[in-house]
Amino acid sequence: SVSSEDAGNLRRIFREIKKFRVRVESEDEAFLEMFRKKMRLYMLRGGG
Repeated sequence: SVSSEDAGNLRRIFREIKKFRVRVESEDEAFLEMFRKKMRLYMLRGGG
């Protein structure tokens, strides 16, 4: 079962991804790489 805290975290992630999708057309590879690293760290910390 998913706790309300986990659900909130997921909603926050999806909000960030939506914002990121809007930005990605005007951003460069460096930003994309930073975002990937941040997501990987988040998943490692939160998903473990």
